[in-house]
Amino acid sequence: MNRGLIATRYATALYSFAADNNAEKAVYEEMCTFLKVAEEVSELRFSIENPALKIDEKKKIIYASFGDNPCKETAQFIEFLFEKNRIDFLIPAAMKFTDLHRKKNNIHIARLITATEPNVETEKKLISMIEAKTGGSVELEKDVNPDIIGGFIIEVDNLQWDASVARRLKEMKDKYTKPYNCL
Repeated sequence: MNRGLIATRYATALYSFAADNNAEKAVYEEMCTFLKVAEEVSELRFSIENPALKIDEKKKIIYASFGDNPCKETAQFIEFLFEKNRIDFLIPAAMKFTDLHRKKNNIHIARLITATEPNVETEKKLISMIEAKTGGSVELEKDVNPDIIGGFIIEVDNLQWDASVARRLKEMKDKYTKPYNCL
């Protein structure tokens, strides 16, 4: 069976279970924390999928990546996956769950890339501007990349606005380094 389909079914069931217990937001925040840890610690996926690792050790690792004390709904979901020997679906199910929660609650992910750390006032203005355009709420992810020299790059959903100095310089270079054609 398709791994994506299985992960989607688990995520949908978890969302329904969390909604029945008024815990969607708590589970969502925990899944976001877990996915951030999984992104930063590449060994987490290996540990979860490693058949040689004892279940108790896997549980310690997984619960630690959720912050050691996940809510009841998240803990029951983890235990359910262990019971069914499907713990290797935890990361894809967490990804599908966060996507589902964002879609149902009209939450957009905006990624701001700047050459230096932006100030709080700029972030607030940017968030309110994006919220006005999308009609939903915004979660802002910030990246600092000195290679863009100045300006910013904003990515929202599948759209990107590049107002970086590096892009402008590249455009100028491309424009003025083309061979002159007199014909």
